[in-house]
Amino acid sequence: MPNSIRDLGESEYLKLLVYGRWSVGKTVLIGTAGPRCLIVRPPVDHTDSIIARFPKAKRPKEWVVRDWDAMEEVKQYLRLQGGDWEWVWLDSISLWQDVGLDDIWAATIERNPSRNAKHAGLDKGEYGRNMDRLSGWVRDVVALDTFHFGITAHPTHRLDAPDGERKMMPWVQGKQMSEKTCGYMNVVGYLDVKRSPSSGRVYRELTVNETEDFYAKDQFEAFEKGRMIDPTLPKIVAAVEAAKRKSGGGAAKTKTGGGKRRAA
Repeated sequence: MPNSIRDLGESEYLKLLVYGRWSVGKTVLIGTAGPRCLIVRPPVDHTDSIIARFPKAKRPKEWVVRDWDAMEEVKQYLRLQGGDWEWVWLDSISLWQDVGLDDIWAATIERNPSRNAKHAGLDKGEYGRNMDRLSGWVRDVVALDTFHFGITAHPTHRLDAPDGERKMMPWVQGKQMSEKTCGYMNVVGYLDVKRSPSSGRVYRELTVNETEDFYAKDQFEAFEKGRMIDPTLPKIVAAVEAAKRKSGGGAAKTKTGGGKRRAA
């Protein structure tokens, strides 16, 4: 056989997408990663919920990006030094796509001021360029595989199932962009806030098994009953690590994360 043919190779780091309604605690979940976590976010998203719940020494760092030049700078930094971080999160892809589209529109107006003077508005070309850049950025960052990578998103309803049933999915603008983004990830979970009917206790639930209402997936089969109550990132990583050990796969990289880039 050619040397390129080898045994199956598992992902060394977790790729996790968490989506759900605003204010259910997606950013709070990121805060559980601690100070070796980098949050990449647009200026219209917020990390105040982390500040309210975690002392300064235990908070992640953030990189506020305002245009596609900054996103490219982030990607090149992660390519060279991403291994310095245990987690990197894009929070959120749903809001960043709007900011990225604003940047592309501004460049269009700079090249062709008549587009603005005629009040023509955004066209398929601007939406297409934004989709291509967003898809490429996520794809390139996932391929680095030198840190755990997470994405948050708002939900949307779209026709997804082969039988035509409507399922809730992460909101990523453009034809099949939601499906494509989910395809890059190991785990896609829907986060919701629930109340126990018996005790009245309010809790968060991360569901990673697809239902008739929303899309989800768990490539590791790591979550008991397809869900986790009051999830934290250490609990999620531990569950994946245990599943990889059970299947005979390695778990060292998943356990610690943030390893230095391996020598070629």
